[in-house]
Amino acid sequence: MENDRILEAAVRITPQWLAGFFDGEGCVSVVLDRYKRPYLRCFLTQTDVQILVLINLKYGGNLQDHKSKNTDGYKRRPGHRLFWFGIDARLFLHVIKDHVICKKRQVELALELEKATPERGREIMEELCVAKRQGLWEPETFSQEGGVS
Repeated sequence: MENDRILEAAVRITPQWLAGFFDGEGCVSVVLDRYKRPYLRCFLTQTDVQILVLINLKYGGNLQDHKSKNTDGYKRRPGHRLFWFGIDARLFLHVIKDHVICKKRQVELALELEKATPERGREIMEELCVAKRQGLWEPETFSQEGGVS
């Protein structure tokens, strides 16, 4: 893309557009870290890397190549993922939360979980935060693989 076309395309990526894109191509989940503590993760998956680069320029995140598991014999094209973790995921979800339609419940639950998470650098969570966070991390709310059941 030429510089002018890149800038023009980036301007068109509004929170409303991004929420629609996330509804179709995104995922919000809670995963366990190595200490078995739940944390927030969200990502967008796409075969066209250009759109993810534009979103990355405007909203941050970590861009990486992604290869789908081919367990059913179907040949898939290689894709790309744009990830946000923890506080960065919370900031991203706040941008789209008022405009998401299909994944509204997942976004609301993820933001509620993140409220019970201390800011970076704080070693000890208050007991209330731990209880609330663990309560939101129930198998019937979020599946072990991530996402809302």
